Amino acid sequence: MKHIIYLAKPFVLKPYCKKELETVLGVSKYVCRRWLAAIEPKIGKPICGQYSVEQVKIIVETYGLPGQLMDIPAGDAHANPKQNLKIAA
Repeated sequence: MKHIIYLAKPFVLKPYCKKELETVLGVSKYVCRRWLAAIEPKIGKPICGQYSVEQVKIIVETYGLPGQLMDIPAGDAHANPKQNLKIAA
């Protein structure tokens, strides 16, 4: 069964600074900082304070789209719904 994603508002794939990412992802600066630190070896550091489109893609693929709601089948309580998330560029 597919996971259904409902977006509260459209997500624009563009370069973002940390503060914009916090707002768009809907998390505190502390959570955002931990999330970004956890995947920094994969995405690298921001360039001139901005995460590139490719870096933002990886962030979204890792943590999901902002404002999403996923319907997970009853038998898949331990499934990771974000692992199959694809972003159309």
